Amino acid sequence: MNSPDNVTRFTLVWEKEWQTLTKYYAYDVEIQVAQLPDEDQGRFSVITIPEVCTCCLEERLRQEEEGKFLFSSQIIYLFKLYSVLPMDQNLTLDGRSLTNVEATLQDLKVYPQCVIFLK
Repeated sequence: MNSPDNVTRFTLVWEKEWQTLTKYYAYDVEIQVAQLPDEDQGRFSVITIPEVCTCCLEERLRQEEEGKFLFSSQIIYLFKLYSVLPMDQNLTLDGRSLTNVEATLQDLKVYPQCVIFLK
């Protein structure tokens, strides 16, 4: 919970903004979030009351990760897009080779704003 990635998942709001939000959205439990200094490491820790359900957080993160790779009606074939002869194709994404000539972006787990290298 206290990793830098998870800390950025919170959005701070002013009291007036919170009052407006609670008018439009129902909630069953109030969650308090506090940022406390960790004097041993010179950083801050974020705690929540009640504590975050670890399995719930893992499931939400898994769904977010899967959601990156869900495309609707976007069938783009990478190797055809670049018009490079098959024997000269060397595409990589995050250090892994993209070698399946029939694969779609979803199959290759290419999400928006990825950079694909062609060598």
